[in-house]
Amino acid sequence: MNLQSSLILLGVVVILLIFVVSFWKDRFGGLFSNRSSNKRLGGGGLISSREFVLGSEEENTDRADIEPTLDRMDVELEEPAPQFEGLLLDDDDGEGPRQLSLGDALHRRAVSQEETIEQEDDFPEESYSNVRQLDYWVKVVGDDPIPRDDILAIYRQQEYMLEHPHAIHGRLASSGEWSDIETEAEDEEFLDIVLSLQLADRNSAVNESEMTRFNNLAFMLSESFDRQFKFQSSSEDALDQASRLEQFSAEFDVLAIINICAEGDRQFRGPEVLRVVEGSGMRYGDLHVFHGPDGDDGEPLFSIANMVKPGVFDLEDMQNFQTRGLTMYMNVPRCKKPGDVFARMSYVANKIATNLGGEMRDQNNNALDDKSIQQIRKQVDEIGANMSAQGMEPGSYEALRLF
Repeated sequence: MNLQSSLILLGVVVILLIFVVSFWKDRFGGLFSNRSSNKRLGGGGLISSREFVLGSEEENTDRADIEPTLDRMDVELEEPAPQFEGLLLDDDDGEGPRQLSLGDALHRRAVSQEETIEQEDDFPEESYSNVRQLDYWVKVVGDDPIPRDDILAIYRQQEYMLEHPHAIHGRLASSGEWSDIETEAEDEEFLDIVLSLQLADRNSAVNESEMTRFNNLAFMLSESFDRQFKFQSSSEDALDQASRLEQFSAEFDVLAIINICAEGDRQFRGPEVLRVVEGSGMRYGDLHVFHGPDGDDGEPLFSIANMVKPGVFDLEDMQNFQTRGLTMYMNVPRCKKPGDVFARMSYVANKIATNLGGEMRDQNNNALDDKSIQQIRKQVDEIGANMSAQGMEPGSYEALRLF
């Protein structure tokens, strides 16, 4: 064999080796795309949610975001100058028109479409300096009622280009109450209008381009109805806040996990998995995985997936299903009292492991005993406490929106 043939053969072998290794990692590498960064979370049963891969990308985007909804609105807007154009912001000397702020005027709860929001006076001022303030908004003010469909015709020309959650609210001409314009009847008319844009979510933060598109939408509404407008802050301040929220999300977007592994070469078979998991009170649902009990917000406190990618269960083919393990997980920042939720999750995981004849392990394949479970709970409690110290309670309305 000459040198050229040897090199060709070596190249083929290398390509085949790469293919085999890639296939093995994808098929048997579990649900974690990068184990190395577990160290920055302290190891154990904690990982960044960005390392957790469940199902296809399309499936992962199915989770309905909680849209910003208006709870309260300041009603003491001072009259602007007759020739007002552009932004109304606080003057440095404090004598100019007061800068409006929605701050925590966004719901601490999801509001049903049938509800309207009563106005409240003396709304507290807030600035872009805390992680609870998720939205950038603009108020378009005027005295003449505008039909709902006229507003929505302009809104929908631009709003589809906004990537992050956004909303449009208006003060009903009939009652003076604030309501989501998109959910009102077509014969309703509105006075003041508020546009809001969520500055960040668990995936990304608003960038300058999206901010410009949002501002252009406000300009279009203002020009179309010959109305004055007032932004909550400058775009620069809002983008700075978006960056802070993104950093906060990256720091605290953590999953606590427990793997339930079959011993040796044994695999869990579908019928026994279905019997034991459902017998533990978990039910099949969203993302084609099983979910535990619901929290106060109606969302499951924890879930259980197939440990082998893509992590899902085919309920119609459980008779032929088998797996080397299951992964139970909870999203720490989305749970009130996350340490208590983890304790409940670990109890259920232990029950399932016992009934399946398996054992509990962390993502590094270390056995989880009572001591290590308590260590993980301590870490989970610390994450919740650190979130609270920075101004956002785990499981709060803001946390559900951001994470």
